[in-house]
Amino acid sequence: MIDCRECIHFDICQSCGILTGRLTSCPTFKDRSKFVELIEGKWEQIQRWATKAKYRCSVCGREIMSATKVNMEKYPYCHCGAKMSD
Repeated sequence: MIDCRECIHFDICQSCGILTGRLTSCPTFKDRSKFVELIEGKWEQIQRWATKAKYRCSVCGREIMSATKVNMEKYPYCHCGAKMSD
């Protein structure tokens, strides 16, 4: 028996065992415990000079030095695992 509530697709699934939350098989079942939650963050500018700036991760507080605008290709993630957005 598969517990649909343990599947990563549970919130959007159309074939889920809606009444019971359980199925005997499911072609799209992915165990939620095998995936990590995506944490999103931003590089927040905390200090600026003429050609560079200091940024802080909004999740963990790590600080980096970069050009006046963060190069997202160079720093797409913080070391804490947060995926950075513009």
